[in-house]
Amino acid sequence: MSICTYIASDVPFADSSLLWPLSLGGEDIYTEKKYVAQLEPELSDLTGVTEYLREQLKKSEEIEVWHIWQGVEYEPVIRSREIPVDELSEECLRVLMEEDVLATTTQYEIPVQYRIVIKNRR
Repeated sequence: MSICTYIASDVPFADSSLLWPLSLGGEDIYTEKKYVAQLEPELSDLTGVTEYLREQLKKSEEIEVWHIWQGVEYEPVIRSREIPVDELSEECLRVLMEEDVLATTTQYEIPVQYRIVIKNRR
């Protein structure tokens, strides 16, 4: 098991050294988006990530950013919030990526996944 951060979109991602494209199935990502990629930035390099996401949102209605505990055998609790693209910031992503996905919500240790849905204002 590992802690991972992913982005998901209905539009293919532009090439970037920040991403590792994936095919859906088995990644424990509960999205309905067609394209998924693992985000590979250090927390100290979130400027590039926010710029990349803003560029991608010029072609897409919304992008999801997920922070998850990968390798769980059952469906997790998903905590989600929605923000407009003009509220996207390094701090917003830093807070998401520092969420404790190993925290549990009940005595049965159901894991929590965190998602930010970034909406494009067209």
